[in-house]
Amino acid sequence: GSETFLNVIHSGPDSARISLSLKGNQGEALANTVNLRLDASQSIRINLADLFGLTGSGDALTGWLQVDSDTPGVVGDAEIHSFSGQAMTAVPFQGSPAQRFVFSHVTQGSGISTGLTFLNPGAQSATVLVEIFTAEGVLVDDASLTVRGSERMVGLLEDLFSGLPDLSGGYIKVSSDQSILG
Repeated sequence: GSETFLNVIHSGPDSARISLSLKGNQGEALANTVNLRLDASQSIRINLADLFGLTGSGDALTGWLQVDSDTPGVVGDAEIHSFSGQAMTAVPFQGSPAQRFVFSHVTQGSGISTGLTFLNPGAQSATVLVEIFTAEGVLVDDASLTVRGSERMVGLLEDLFSGLPDLSGGYIKVSSDQSILG
């Protein structure tokens, strides 16, 4: 099994009111919104299932977490523990959505494929151009994707691009007509 712990840190000088909303891949609410208050320089670490009162049905829950604050200075991450705590990764909170950004490394081949995640927090669909470049800056392939409003899209390069050659190094450039997260 796996479990997720949420770390929220408020580095500002005044208290912060924080709203946490757990959403499914299509933007639907998976639980009631939770409101927290953190004093200046306060932090918390809490199990996501406990925070949202989720009960174990045995099915994995996928989606995203929206964190809103009434003041700047709130940062954090989600720790995902798998295989009875034998494996762990941390995903930092992301800042503001953008229309252009770069993933600084790409690997494809020998049983390894880079994964991409795009989140469109807006209401309008986003047309997203994904371009893959070698380390020398040569365009290898590109694809146009549509990410609907409030949708989270996840995929491996091998699933998004047919016939992609083996790559070790290079980068991925993303351009969108709407502001998204990636």
